Amino acid sequence: MIHASFIVGQLLFAGVTFFTVRPNREAPTPIAPPMVYLIFGAALAACVLSLVLRQQVPRRSRETSPDLFWQSAGPKAMVAWFPLEAAGLFALVQYFQTANPVAVAAAALPVGLLVVLNPWVLERP
Repeated sequence: MIHASFIVGQLLFAGVTFFTVRPNREAPTPIAPPMVYLIFGAALAACVLSLVLRQQVPRRSRETSPDLFWQSAGPKAMVAWFPLEAAGLFALVQYFQTANPVAVAAAALPVGLLVVLNPWVLERP
């Protein structure tokens, strides 16, 4: 449930940001374009960090019930998902400020990885 709210929250924020920024595209960008590329690099680094932290989430054995598994794996999975959530939201804020499409790509990368690293993948024995 928490994982789904991460994804839905980012998608809702992206939709609101898109329709808020779109009418105001003629406004000057407050952040220089090199900053947007730096944010893209930070989003990529957050994805790598999340994959490294994902290795700390234990695998579920066939004898362990899903509820018992998530009692021990839940906090570690949250730590693995947090960099993706933070990178996606930060990139969307940058899109809101700059209207640069690279910021959208910087947000799509962590959101896509968040979709791939879903709880069902972690729960498979």
